[in-house]
Amino acid sequence: MELISDPNRFFEKLAEKETKLLKPVLAVILPMSILGGIYQYAISMKLAEAFVGDVAFVFKLVAYLGVVFALITSFVSWLILTLIMFALSALFGGEGSFRKTLESVGYGFFPFLISSLIKTPLTVKYALEAELPKISMNTIKENPEAVDLVVKSLLPTEVVYSSAVINVAATVWAVVMWSFALKHSRNLEFRKAFVSASLPAVLYTAYQLWTLLRLL
Repeated sequence: MELISDPNRFFEKLAEKETKLLKPVLAVILPMSILGGIYQYAISMKLAEAFVGDVAFVFKLVAYLGVVFALITSFVSWLILTLIMFALSALFGGEGSFRKTLESVGYGFFPFLISSLIKTPLTVKYALEAELPKISMNTIKENPEAVDLVVKSLLPTEVVYSSAVINVAATVWAVVMWSFALKHSRNLEFRKAFVSASLPAVLYTAYQLWTLLRLL
């Protein structure tokens, strides 16, 4: 696959073709969204087992909403990161349409799709196997931190740290891809494209790491 073996050539050829946003959606963004939805659903449904009464119902509702939220988040992240990269590259004199940049940046999410394919089965497996104590509304009233303790007991520390390492590795790979994407979609020198891609990539990963490390 040329996107992996020679991203420079892949994005060079992509820049010469007609823009087709549906392709990165079907190849990268949508599958990544589905994996995120599976993760959110599994975690929330498992948490629901630890509670009784109305609290359990709330977590089951969150499970369904989490699927929708995961789908929306992936597409919103794609749009926001593209906007930031487009703006930063403009400061360096970048030229090219926003649609072409959006298409190219979409393909650049491929490393995060791979990381999701690795992390999702792993985290879901450990979460589903976790043994959680039953918690009632009275317990929550007496000890509001009980919910946090249950959430943190879902995944072993080593799994959380492994996921964080995978996220960082995916970010490094994505920065390389996005640099070549901006180089050709925005007609920039590689150095300037790299700077334009790095800042939003770091922000995106910081958000992901913050989400993960809350489980510690």
